[in-house]
Amino acid sequence: MLVELAKLAHGALRNEDIFSRYGGEEFAVISRGTAAGEAEALAERLRGAVEGHAFSYEGKPIAVTISVGIVRAPRAGLGSPAELVALADEAMYTAKRAGRNRVCCAAEPPTPPEAPSDGS
Repeated sequence: MLVELAKLAHGALRNEDIFSRYGGEEFAVISRGTAAGEAEALAERLRGAVEGHAFSYEGKPIAVTISVGIVRAPRAGLGSPAELVALADEAMYTAKRAGRNRVCCAAEPPTPPEAPSDGS
C-alpha cells in the first residue's frame, strides 16, 4: 500500500515537489513557490487520487483516504522548522477531527498593521 500511495503522490505532484514518508502513516510534501490556493489544489488532487484508487490487500478491496494539513512558509513568528511541522500536523489533526478525508490549512497569523507614514 505504501508503494501504491507513493506512486499516486508522485503522479499528483510536480517534478520539483518533494514527497517523503515522515512517520508510520504520515507523509510530508515540500512544495516550493506555491501560493496558498495552489497548495490547496495540489492537496485536493492528491486526496482525490487516493480516494479514487482501488487499493486491495490479499485480493480484497480496502477503502483508503487521507487527511491533509497545509501550512505556508515563510510565516511570521516561526522560529524553527519543527514549529512549521507542528503547525502542519495540527492542521492534519483538524482534518481528521472534522471527519477525515479532507484538506485543512493552518490558520494564518494576523498581518501586522503597517507602520504609519511620517509624511516624508
